[in-house]
Amino acid sequence: MKKLLIIIFLAVPFLVQSQDNGYTMYMSISIKPDNSNLKKFNDNMKVHNEKYHNSGPSTVNVWAISSGTHIGQVVWMMGPLKYADLDKP
Repeated sequence: MKKLLIIIFLAVPFLVQSQDNGYTMYMSISIKPDNSNLKKFNDNMKVHNEKYHNSGPSTVNVWAISSGTHIGQVVWMMGPLKYADLDKP
């Protein structure tokens, strides 16, 4: 019983803190581009990101995967943001 009370007293601050609205999240999408049109893909992605994701919480980073089983894919990552930011155009 004593161990249970100690565990509860140690766990409660973490449970209360997890209910905080100060969360941060990222939206990530993995894309496998067609290598025959890679230049066109990069140019179009650049134009899109400059037009729609150039500032604020919708800022985007694009990462190329250069090793592992997903080599050649890119990860498009937007954030940091909150769920309410996804409701805005």
